[in-house]
Amino acid sequence: MGHHTDESAHVGAWLSRRGFLATAASLGALFSLGCNKEAGPVTELDPKRLRDALDGIKKWLSQNNPETANALQPGLSTHEIEKLTEQMPIALTEELFLLYQWHNGTSKDGPFIWNHHFPPLQTVVRFWSKSLESTWQPSWFPIFLNRGDAYLVAAFGYKAKMLPIRHFAPQSPNCPNAFANLTTMMETALEWYTSGAVKPNGRGGLRADTDLVRAIFQKHNPEQQYPGDPIEE
Repeated sequence: MGHHTDESAHVGAWLSRRGFLATAASLGALFSLGCNKEAGPVTELDPKRLRDALDGIKKWLSQNNPETANALQPGLSTHEIEKLTEQMPIALTEELFLLYQWHNGTSKDGPFIWNHHFPPLQTVVRFWSKSLESTWQPSWFPIFLNRGDAYLVAAFGYKAKMLPIRHFAPQSPNCPNAFANLTTMMETALEWYTSGAVKPNGRGGLRADTDLVRAIFQKHNPEQQYPGDPIEE
């Protein structure tokens, strides 16, 4: 995602929620229709299902990577989330509100979803504002980061319940869909952990059986392209 400049250089690039909504609402409707075609088994927002997957990941981390589990920060209120994102031209999905109400990221970088860390919302907002000069788009909201790549949602100026999780990487800057939604992603990651497909490496990180990781991904996401695969033209 390139080198970042000072945040103040990008203030002029920010759009108001009102202005962005006027230009993006119709595009958002088309985008949502396209995503519904690719949706996996999680097609309706189920807060308990998402929370169960998140709690399962936290439990696994507590037993296998306690440094990351112990770094999870207290969740935010709805008002706090809205206040932190009020200058952004996008609205977070209901799934993302549930995520940050569960925990507001971790206080230090550590592998939360395989090698991707879970930054606090404040860090995400700063990252977003500093990335607008690169190939990053104003509608892209990052959730999990790992050096040069990220998992994100392409959000709009109105709140959707769920949106696909997309994958940004230097080899795939067009951000293909990777997971149908956040719940599916968390359920996939939980099975990666509980199956032994991803294990602690003894140095504070995680190592993976890539064949098993891929098989579990395809089980939960049968119509999605495995993240990291070359993009087919």
